[in-house]
Amino acid sequence: MFFSGHVLITLITCLVFCITANAQDLAVSLRSNAVKVDRLDSLDSSVYKLLGDFRLIMVGESHGTNEPAKFVIGLVKLLTDNGDSVQVGFEIPEDGMTKFLSEHTDSSIYSSEFFTREPMDGRENLAWVEMISTLSKNKRVKLFFFAGAISFSNPDGSKYYRVRSQIQKNPHYKTITLSGNIHNRILPHNGNGTMASLLKADKELNISDKLCSLGHIYKSGTMINNDGGGLKLKEVNNPDTVYSTSVDSDSYLFLFQDSALNQYSGVLYTKFVSAAKLVKDK
Repeated sequence: MFFSGHVLITLITCLVFCITANAQDLAVSLRSNAVKVDRLDSLDSSVYKLLGDFRLIMVGESHGTNEPAKFVIGLVKLLTDNGDSVQVGFEIPEDGMTKFLSEHTDSSIYSSEFFTREPMDGRENLAWVEMISTLSKNKRVKLFFFAGAISFSNPDGSKYYRVRSQIQKNPHYKTITLSGNIHNRILPHNGNGTMASLLKADKELNISDKLCSLGHIYKSGTMINNDGGGLKLKEVNNPDTVYSTSVDSDSYLFLFQDSALNQYSGVLYTKFVSAAKLVKDK
């Protein structure tokens, strides 16, 4: 999904400033409850204690970045090392990964249509290839792809439907998704239900208290994505906020005490964000 520069600024402002009404209280809570992360792809027991009881963990990202993909790798390893079976869904059309779904080899990831097409929004990158490759080798992991055309008036409806179906198919698995930050917001956006808000409200699934949605917040760095002006490398340098000044760590996880008041259940904070190299440029 593409966004204009104005919309992106609005989204970042909402993430950073509107997640809570009281920054002073948030600063205290961050200092007391944030779980520091030394390596995104190698997580320890404190993260399992924080996230291990959730059935669905939805990770958001700004497309064309490395950090959320690394975090998903680390999170899946942590869960499976603790005995969980995990299914991981990617915001990729299933028909864009036909070759991989047939052959299940590293070379078939690169040669699948999604990664051989002309890049559109930055997801067609080596971080996602590495993530799929790494996770496909874990015997306790199933992979699925949830973007694609199903007829819904709401663009997020098809994503919701595919993730919902996968959860119903494997109810004893923990589910992790990786998508753009908009899709995993637990409150509706512009009057439409997001993928996460629809899943949270689904009475048949009944996972509202077992759903954790993490928005990715960062201070500065680079990314390759499309804000409406074409796919390009961009530098970001966000102003200091309570997230960048309250915790003595370059990376951490934090869950809100009352997620009903926020766009996400919590945040994945990284001080730096780095552009993920496109597959076509490898």
